[in-house]
Order: sequence, then C-alpha cells, then structure tokens
Amino acid sequence: MTATNEREKFITELYTLYAETLDRHCRAYVAYAPEYDGLIAECVQETFLSAFSEYETLKDHPCPRGWLLKTCHHRLLNALRKARRARKHEAFSLDQQAEEPEEQTLSSVERWLANEAAKEYEEEILSLLTGQEQAAYTEYFKKGKSIRRIAEETGKSEAAVKSSVARIRRKIRLSKIFTFWQNLFGI
Repeated sequence: MTATNEREKFITELYTLYAETLDRHCRAYVAYAPEYDGLIAECVQETFLSAFSEYETLKDHPCPRGWLLKTCHHRLLNALRKARRARKHEAFSLDQQAEEPEEQTLSSVERWLANEAAKEYEEEILSLLTGQEQAAYTEYFKKGKSIRRIAEETGKSEAAVKSSVARIRRKIRLSKIFTFWQNLFGI
C-alpha cells in the first residue's frame, strides 16, 4: 500500500469513528443553537484537513480522538471569536447601513417615522434636538447620506457626526419611552 493510500485510509477511519463525536461536542458547546450549524460543519471539516496534513504526527499519537477533539474545539473557539467580532463591528459601524442601496438603508428610526401614527411625533422629536442635531437628523435619517459624506459636507470629523447620530437616536428612544409612559399613565 502506498503512503498516500495509507494516509487516506487512516483519515477515513478517523472520520468514520469520530466525525459525529466532534459534531456533537461542538453543538453542545454552542448550546445546540441552529445558527452555528454551518460554522460547526466547517470546523469539523477543517479538523480533518488538519489531521490529513499532520498525518505523520497523528498516526503515532497515543490518543487520536483527544487530538481531534482538542483541534476541533480550538477551531470552533477561533471561529466563534471571529463571528463575534464581525457582529460587534457591524453593531458599532453606522456607515455600513448607509453604504447599502438607498432602499435598504431604512433604519429602525426611519421605519418608525414611516408609520402614519408616528408622524405626529416627528415635530416633538425635532423640538428635542439642537440646531446641529436637527441638520444631522435631516441629512442622515431623511436623506440617507452616509456618515462620511455628512462629515465631508459639514467639515466635521466622522467621529463627531457618529456621536451626533448616536445622541439623536438616544433622544428619540428616550422620547418614545417618555411618550409611552405619558399615554399609559395619563401623565
């Protein structure tokens, strides 16, 4: 038997014996959350690719199951960390929405304002904002301009514009809560 055939046979045997075990281990680690199915399958496959490339080390290893579990677990941790960082980046990046086509840039604030019942609150919201915030509100939420474009047009830094947008969102949230309590308790 050639070395390549021997390697393939060994990895195939390992896959047959332990693929399901690795899959179960990963699923248990993420509490069986279905959104991680693709990530888990990828980690298991990458583990066996690593096993294939580390054949010389693995064939003499005293516990190949342990090697596979540890490798798969570390790959899963790395993949989860990358996914978490990507979600965190998306959550804090205000420009990401603005660079999409205009019909997809509707934020939750814009969807809320599109509702006919909420239009009466727009004047109330504008009354809560300063003059600069009103201008930023119009440019960002109504006209759909990006943070970068607003910064270029106004001569402010992107960080300053992002802060203004965040303040506007906070004021709107607080006013919605205040209005809700007013309506609920008749204050």
